[in-house]
Amino acid sequence: MRKILRKFGLNKLIVKLISGNKYEKKFHKAMLEKIQNDFIVYDVGANIGYYTNIFSEYVPDGMVIAFEPSKQNFTKLLENTKYLKNCQSYNIALGSTNGFVEYSQGSDEIGATTQVSLIKESFNLENQVPIYTLDTFFENNSLPSPNAIKIDVEGFELEVVSGMKNLLSRNEIKYVFIEVHFELLNKKGYLSIKQEIRNLFDSNKFEIKWVDFSHIIVCRKFD
Repeated sequence: MRKILRKFGLNKLIVKLISGNKYEKKFHKAMLEKIQNDFIVYDVGANIGYYTNIFSEYVPDGMVIAFEPSKQNFTKLLENTKYLKNCQSYNIALGSTNGFVEYSQGSDEIGATTQVSLIKESFNLENQVPIYTLDTFFENNSLPSPNAIKIDVEGFELEVVSGMKNLLSRNEIKYVFIEVHFELLNKKGYLSIKQEIRNLFDSNKFEIKWVDFSHIIVCRKFD
């Protein structure tokens, strides 16, 4: 991990955000234990590429496909992944609809708290970005089927998962890793979040393991 941080110049703040939090470290370890060297990994909410780089090293015979809605973050993502031969990146949002959305750039140093929101009558053209369901984007762009999907989207988790129902029916997907932002989801009116998440995965034979109070690993159950 230190080698990656030095190589890409990721600052002390991201070390604190990722490495210094015991819950994040537990999730980090549990997630990477599942990744195999030939996996196709989708990094949804890639930010500036911290996990994109780590996944790239873990899948030398596979591929990482990164999605990041913020134009500011995406510029840094491209810079931090420009030497990765097994990585593709897309400056789009993923959700439950196709169209356009607005994002509010996070005020933190690395834009990690950037949030996507539905467009209102008055919106900022500069922060407008295309949004697709993952099912639609997968089909329209002939992407390889993912084996694992990491989702960290600051309160947009349910929208992203709702937009990938067709993909979830494919046996290639073995794991989904999600950071659940309870406070943001509660503000949006999702008051039974754990049950709503369970409902989205139950029909496709996945089991949910809570690594801690805000991180889950969803594993496919094979008969």
